[in-house]
Amino acid sequence: MTQNPSTHEEKVRSFWDRYVQSLHESGIQPPFDRWMVIRAEHDIAAYPDRKLAEQSPEDVDAYLAVLGRKPGLKDWQFRQAVDAIQNLLRLASVNWLDRVDWDHWRASARGLASIRQAHERKRGRIYLLLSPRENKSVLFFFASPFSFNADIRTGRARACRTSSVPNRDCLLASNTMS
Repeated sequence: MTQNPSTHEEKVRSFWDRYVQSLHESGIQPPFDRWMVIRAEHDIAAYPDRKLAEQSPEDVDAYLAVLGRKPGLKDWQFRQAVDAIQNLLRLASVNWLDRVDWDHWRASARGLASIRQAHERKRGRIYLLLSPRENKSVLFFFASPFSFNADIRTGRARACRTSSVPNRDCLLASNTMS
């Protein structure tokens, strides 16, 4: 019978051993398992003062939205990060795992490169990778004509229906640009 881990380092090592084992059971083999660990470690590092159980679906959505905007990140790397985080949280047995729209995040990875290329070709247009919750809010404004303004200095974006009074009926998004 195996011993219970007695020190913090042993507990951490045991957790990562179980994580790698779960990856192998799901068909992920070396060297890809190591990259999954790296992607999972990056997620944990984003919340240094919080345990996995203390994270929320909103935290995952926010992290993936920021990650998806990183220049140079390839579609497959983003999907790998999504899978790594989902496996990490499954192993941690968070009770809200099904509240994250994992399919949305995998699907959004397909267009990362093309969105960035289009942005480089068409100056003046801004393409944002949004979380599912942000998508629902923004889709409301697509139902009627709207204007979109962004302040790159502050990272704030505003979408307003053009038929509305200025500064009313606006969706204000903070930190949606990076």
